Amino acid sequence: QGTGQARDLSDMPLDNDLVQLNAKMVAYMSKTEARDKLCRAVAYGSDVVKWLLSNSGKAALEAWAPKVVKVKSGVGVARKCFRFGVTLREIDAMINTQEVGIPRTMKLCMHASNGMYYFLDMIELLSIFELLPYKTDKIKKLRYQVWCIKCVLSIALILIALNKTMQAIKKAREAAQKDGTQPDAKRWASLLASRRKLQAQLMVEMTNVPVALFNVTDWGREAIGPVGAGMAGFVGSCIGANEIWRNISP
Repeated sequence: QGTGQARDLSDMPLDNDLVQLNAKMVAYMSKTEARDKLCRAVAYGSDVVKWLLSNSGKAALEAWAPKVVKVKSGVGVARKCFRFGVTLREIDAMINTQEVGIPRTMKLCMHASNGMYYFLDMIELLSIFELLPYKTDKIKKLRYQVWCIKCVLSIALILIALNKTMQAIKKAREAAQKDGTQPDAKRWASLLASRRKLQAQLMVEMTNVPVALFNVTDWGREAIGPVGAGMAGFVGSCIGANEIWRNISP
């Protein structure tokens, strides 16, 4: 009877959409960057949860705040483990940079600062495990100071690329109007997809600004606060996670 039930289950038709969704989820969760974005959303979202708990009464705050702190701490360590050795990726990106002129210099500096950020991240992780004698607070602040350089350069490069894409869209539209035809469908779709992707990247980098200011400056800690930084980090993480999802073929 058990064999017959197993045979009946195996013969059941599977919904093709569910099969594709499951395959996409497997591909998504296999990406280190995707897991990192989801964990980042949880980490920064925990600051928002703590703020909500603080406005929900003393009992709720005392009962749940310590658990939220543990979640943030655990997820933070997990993210550092995910990113261990990512500095090598940034070195590889520097070696394979194709741009020329000022954009090339900017991109090299961006990858160099990002590589240093991940290197300091490794030092901080080893210090958390007490394998190195450094103070994690000082390493964290230095790490975010380097990250500020990366954010500024990244925003500038995205704006340059977005401007080029917008100019290309404008030229394609004007050429089509001049000829009385429609723009080439494939080329047009590629330009629009590039514009959307760059706009999403710009939104992510802009949400990094409050996070960086909060972690680096006294003004940011007072004006932005953990809630503002948490909201910005959560939104940016969700956008980044969605972009990775969109780029996975079903």
